[in-house]
Amino acid sequence: MELMAAYENTGEHRKSPVVFARLLKLWEEAPGSFSEWEAHQVLWRFKWVATSLLQVPEVPLATIEGWIGRMRERYEADGHGVQPVAAMRYHLAAHTGAGTDAAYDLWATRPRTRLSDCEACETRHHALHRVRAGDDAAALEVWRPVLEGA
Repeated sequence: MELMAAYENTGEHRKSPVVFARLLKLWEEAPGSFSEWEAHQVLWRFKWVATSLLQVPEVPLATIEGWIGRMRERYEADGHGVQPVAAMRYHLAAHTGAGTDAAYDLWATRPRTRLSDCEACETRHHALHRVRAGDDAAALEVWRPVLEGA
C-alpha cells in the first residue's frame, strides 16, 4: 500500500495499477490477513487505479472500463453501495466527453457511501460539471457555501 501511495503522490501513475493488481490478488487470496483499515484501503484504492489509468494516454479505454467493472463487482460483493463506481464512470465520461450527462445523473442521484469521495471533492466535481456545460451561474451556486465560508 505504501508503494502504491508513493507512485500516486509522485506522479508515476502508470506504475500504480501494477502494484494494486498485486495487492488485490493478495487480498482476494487471504482477506483475513488484512486489518479492517487495510481492507477498506483496498476498496478505496480502486478509485486511485481508475484515476491513474486516465492519466496514461496509451491505456485503452476498455482497460479502464474493465477496472471500473471490477470495482463494481468487488463493492457489490462486499455489500457496499455503488455511488463511488458511478463517480468513476462519470470521471471517465468527463475525460472522453462521451455520455457525460447520463453518467453525471447516475452518479449525482446515488446515495453517498463510506467509500464515496469526501464532500469537498464531490462538490468540486459537481461544480466543474456545470462549468464544462457552460453554466457558470449553476457552478457558482454549487460553490456558494464554500465561497461564503460555510
